[in-house]
Amino acid sequence: MDKKNTKKDKLGKLTAIAVFSLIFLLIVIITIFKYKNTFKYNEEDVTGNLPGNLYNKGLFCDYDGRIYFKNISDGGALYSCKDNLTDFKRISTDNVSYINVDGNHIYYSRMNLERNNESLLASFNSNGLYRCDMKGNKITSLYNSPTGLISLCGNDIIYQHYDTKTGLTLYSVGIDGKKEKKISDNPISPGCYDGKYMYYSEMDNDHYIIKYDIKSGSTSTYLKVRTMYPIINNNYIYYMDIDDNYCVHRYSMKTGETTKITDERCATYNISISGRYIYYQTDASDSNRLCRMDLTNNDVITIMDGNFNNINVTENYMFFSDMNLSKYYYVENGTNIPKAFEPEIEKN
Repeated sequence: MDKKNTKKDKLGKLTAIAVFSLIFLLIVIITIFKYKNTFKYNEEDVTGNLPGNLYNKGLFCDYDGRIYFKNISDGGALYSCKDNLTDFKRISTDNVSYINVDGNHIYYSRMNLERNNESLLASFNSNGLYRCDMKGNKITSLYNSPTGLISLCGNDIIYQHYDTKTGLTLYSVGIDGKKEKKISDNPISPGCYDGKYMYYSEMDNDHYIIKYDIKSGSTSTYLKVRTMYPIINNNYIYYMDIDDNYCVHRYSMKTGETTKITDERCATYNISISGRYIYYQTDASDSNRLCRMDLTNNDVITIMDGNFNNINVTENYMFFSDMNLSKYYYVENGTNIPKAFEPEIEKN
């Protein structure tokens, strides 16, 4: 065999292998790049936080063994920690509220004008609805004006939208920032989503509980009672009954039976994830206190005397704050001994 031809054949094979290897490598790189830059959507039944937490400013959110929270010791920055209150990490320096988490992204209301020593120049785009990844990167504005309560419902964010002309109204926007639309001219609190429908108290003279279909946009009256802050838990809808001095009632979604839960006027409340406990702040002016009722036997204990708010629950804890949101406290589920929650500040 001709040696020159043999060398040419070998060289040709090596060249072909090199070309094919390069093409394969490019395909792998392009595939990885596309995968990393492909926006990840949710199942339609995904919720971002608990209704009771969102009614209480959404300062804490439990997800996959970590608690995401607003660290008031660090100017309201977004932090996370393990669910045993260790391993504190700063995710973002943004001053946050109404935290929603889906595992791919974190959504929140940004209120950077409230951060200490914030100059007018530095606070450009200081308020609005924002999204970041789980590490606090890729921060994206979904709406860059003040917002109120925001609620993740599958692939939509339902939020209280504010502008100077119309005031507070209700809007939705896709988690990818597309398909923004107005839902209502009223400042509805969109906290309660069951994976298909949103339930809210209409903001008119009736205050009935309205059932809103996220997909079709249709609404229907679900419960003809004047209410505030409906919470779905274990096939019950809890709510504050306006006509019964803002005491908490619950309505069975199975039997239609209504039960009065608290005998005292409430300023705010929340339900534990298990559905066993209701935490509520009484509003009796001269003897106010934060209480916990065990719904298995109706036993009530006082956690702390005085005025408190921002009751947020996680799997293992109930967190609350003083009225000025300057100090956090917490109790473990099933206990009545409050402790100060003073999270570490991460120093860069």
